[in-house]
Amino acid sequence: MFYVAGLPVKLFAEGVTAQDKLALIPITNKGILDFYLGVEIPAKTYIWQNQMTNTIAVKAVLVSYDFRGVNCENVGKFSKMLQDNLEWLRANGHPKWKSVDLNAPVKGGNSTIA
Repeated sequence: MFYVAGLPVKLFAEGVTAQDKLALIPITNKGILDFYLGVEIPAKTYIWQNQMTNTIAVKAVLVSYDFRGVNCENVGKFSKMLQDNLEWLRANGHPKWKSVDLNAPVKGGNSTIA
């Protein structure tokens, strides 16, 4: 199973024990790492996980197209609201918000998304 989520993943943290024999499989393929950022899941991120696991970060990117010519303003408002409240999300939201960089370039792309 492939599961894409930000650490820590509630599904893997609650109700899973070493007796369940769940294993994180490393992703180390060069072709995949050429496109996605390589990251580590630290040992003991979950109580049943004893070793660090190499994997990839799958970035979330907001892309929109205004088919009707009336929704650009709403997308802009949403983007501004996200940018203006990023510090609150980092302090109060899911731990993954702490690593969000709204100015990070998209790996494999030919431009920076702002």
